[in-house]
Amino acid sequence: MRIQESALTSELQAALESEGMTFGLSPDEADALLRRRIGEKRFRRFCRTMDQVRAGRRAIHDVYCQFRSIRVMNCLMSLQAEVVLATNAAVIETSGVLELGSGRVGELGCLAGSVLRFLAQKRPTLNFLGFDRVPRILAAARTESPSNCQFVPWDYAKDPPAEVLKCDALLGALCIDFHNLVPKYDWFDDDSAVDGTKAYAEVLAPCFSNWRGIVNDGAHCTLVLRLSPFFPFSAMCHAAMITGWEPDYSSCRAAVAGDERFRVIKFVAGGAVQPSAGAIREMVSAWESTVSPDWGGDAAYHDERRNWALKLTERALLKIPPEPEPPTKKGSLSTSAPLSSTQTQTPNYTGEGKPPRRCDACDCIVKGRGHRVYLTGVHPSWGNNGILVCKQCAAYLTELGLATR
Repeated sequence: MRIQESALTSELQAALESEGMTFGLSPDEADALLRRRIGEKRFRRFCRTMDQVRAGRRAIHDVYCQFRSIRVMNCLMSLQAEVVLATNAAVIETSGVLELGSGRVGELGCLAGSVLRFLAQKRPTLNFLGFDRVPRILAAARTESPSNCQFVPWDYAKDPPAEVLKCDALLGALCIDFHNLVPKYDWFDDDSAVDGTKAYAEVLAPCFSNWRGIVNDGAHCTLVLRLSPFFPFSAMCHAAMITGWEPDYSSCRAAVAGDERFRVIKFVAGGAVQPSAGAIREMVSAWESTVSPDWGGDAAYHDERRNWALKLTERALLKIPPEPEPPTKKGSLSTSAPLSSTQTQTPNYTGEGKPPRRCDACDCIVKGRGHRVYLTGVHPSWGNNGILVCKQCAAYLTELGLATR
C-alpha cells in the first residue's frame, strides 16, 4: 500500500517550512542556500566532513554536531526535504498516534524536534519525548518547544537513560544511519546476501532491545528505515521479534519520495520469539505488498524471486545450510538471482558476424538497445559506466534500490 498525499502531509510541510526547511531545491540550490546561511568558512568545514562521511571515515552524526540552530539544521535537511516529509507523514499516519487521547510518545532520531513540536501542538493532551545523540541541537529544541515536549540525549544502541519514563508509542523516520555500521554487500550473490542479512540483524537487535525497555506492554513502534533490499528488511523484522516486538504486517506500506521507496511497518511490544519459516514467508509477503505496481514480470518470475529470497533468508536467520548447487554446463552462466520464465541463459556465442547483446545480470539476449543502469555499491569493479541489462532486470535492480537509471 502506498501512502497518499493527505491533509496531514500539507500541514506537516507548512510546519517544516515555518522552521527553515525549503522544498523543491536541487542539490546545487540546497548547497548554495546552506552556504549563505552559515557562511563560507563553516560551509567548507561542512563539505570536508561530508567527504569523510562518504569515504566511510566518519559518521553522519559528526555533521549534525556542527549545527546548533533549529533553522540552520532544517536548512541542511532541505537537501532531502521531500524524503523527510514523506517518511514522517507516513510514520504518523501508520502509527495512529494522533488518535491517542493520553499517554507518552517518543520520537527516535528527532534532530531539531520540528516533527515533535508539530505533533505536540496538534495533541496537547499527549506528552512527547524526543531522543537523539546530538546534544547541541537538542538544547536548541528545548528552548522553542511547548511544555508537553521533552528532549533526552540517547544513543539507542546503548542502554536508555535511567530517567526516561515508559512510552506508549515510538516513532522513527530514518532514525538509524547504516553508512558506518554495516559494510556494503552484493545482494545478488548468495553468500554475500546471507552475510549481509546477519550483519543488519546484529546491528538492529540492540536497538530494538533498548526500545523495548522504554515502552509499556502493548505499545507500538512505527518505523521507516533506509532498507531498500528485502534482506535488510527481513533482518529488521527478525531483530524485532527476538527482542520482544511483534511485526504488524498488515500495516506495512510504502512511502514514496521521488525515485525512492521506503517501507513503513508497525511493531507491537510483547514477548520475544524465535522466527520460524512461516514468519519469514510473512516477511516476504509484506515486502511484496509494497512493491510498485508498475514493476513488470510474470507470475512465474515472481514465484522464482520469492523462493530465492526465502531460501537465502532462512539460511541467514534460521541457520539452514545451503542446498548443494547442481553442476552447470560449460558455456552457461551460473547466477543466484531468479530469472523470468521468458528469460533463458544462452551459450557462449560461436557464430559469425556481430554477437548478440546480452544482459549483464541474467545473461539473456537483450532485445533492442537494452537499458543501461548505474549500480549503487554493487560490483564496483564494473566502474561508473553502468551495465547493460534487459528491461526486466532494469526494473528489478531499480526497485530494490541497487541501481539507478
